[in-house]
Amino acid sequence: MIEELLGFARELGRDAGRLLLEQQGRAVVSVKWDGSVVTEADLAVDRLVQQRIQASYPGHGILSEESHTVYGGAADGERFTWVIDPLDGTTNYSLGLCYWGCSIAVVSDGMPVVGVLVMPMLGAEFWAIKGGGAFLNGERLGGGGGGVSKRSSFVAICSRSWRYLELPVRQKGRLLGSAAYDLAAVAQGIAVGCSQVLSHIWDLAASWLLIREAGRSIGSLLPDAPDPFPMVPGSDYESRVFPLAAGSDEEFLRLIQSKVRIKPAAQGRFDALAEAGWDMRAARQAARQERRQG
Repeated sequence: MIEELLGFARELGRDAGRLLLEQQGRAVVSVKWDGSVVTEADLAVDRLVQQRIQASYPGHGILSEESHTVYGGAADGERFTWVIDPLDGTTNYSLGLCYWGCSIAVVSDGMPVVGVLVMPMLGAEFWAIKGGGAFLNGERLGGGGGGVSKRSSFVAICSRSWRYLELPVRQKGRLLGSAAYDLAAVAQGIAVGCSQVLSHIWDLAASWLLIREAGRSIGSLLPDAPDPFPMVPGSDYESRVFPLAAGSDEEFLRLIQSKVRIKPAAQGRFDALAEAGWDMRAARQAARQERRQG
């Protein structure tokens, strides 16, 4: 069954990539509640993917950045749940840059068992299956550093890592603009590490499995940050975030975790997030309430 789902997810990812390529440069951009951007292409791919899943697997659950955000899981009789980011790297996409793609994962009992990431402009199709390895365009990932040493490699960081954190490691930071691809780059072996401050479950589900199956390491970026898996049935993941670190091996993961520091000016943001259970919407509501009472 899992092999069948992997084949379906890969085909779905390729079709989503073709649709995104067709619409690039023509999609209207709007801004969501959290300041992130969404395009008509995101929504068109979301509709395509969900319609195809519902037609082929009507008993499966769906969790999507652009629509369904509550995880049902076994509590709702759903053995499998599809976790979808129709377009990761939307800002890059809207600007005509190349680092964007479609991320599709299948979760069973709260854990990813299938992961697919298609990056059309890079000609890259990543996939992984639990217990069966991780692959890029048919080539198995893992076992080496991609021919790049730790000294000459880079650490993939998100924009919030650059703004809010200090990460004094010798490697250069690279801000690529796609959380899913940042993590996949570690699985591939071209990035030695990764720092993601506010990644959502749909950003990371497929790439988390890629990293694990490639023999790399992934864990919480900050000591009090939650683990994304296993997912919790009945939880709304719309505004929940998961600060993550990844490394080419356990040693480099521990190095990132030990070196990272929150900049003093940003400490209040992280304290508020932690108090709100790492829920961005709840943290913002609490901040507004505090301002009104003050």
